[in-house]
Amino acid sequence: MTGQPIQEFGSIASDFLLPGVQNGQFRLADFLEGKRGAIVVFWSGVCSHCVRYDAYLNGFTEGAPRNWR
Repeated sequence: MTGQPIQEFGSIASDFLLPGVQNGQFRLADFLEGKRGAIVVFWSGVCSHCVRYDAYLNGFTEGAPRNWR
């Protein structure tokens, strides 16, 4: 065990920072600003299982309110 607390499903996540695919960094708090919540998907462009979900995941933004993007 790494000594980090276990995150319970459905609980509020602590803020975290992730590297962007094409440089930059992204903080959870930045995505949540002015919103009720967010879905975070950890995805890999080199994983054949992940790539199969591209169209499905992109569908979340199609038809979504503009303030979701």
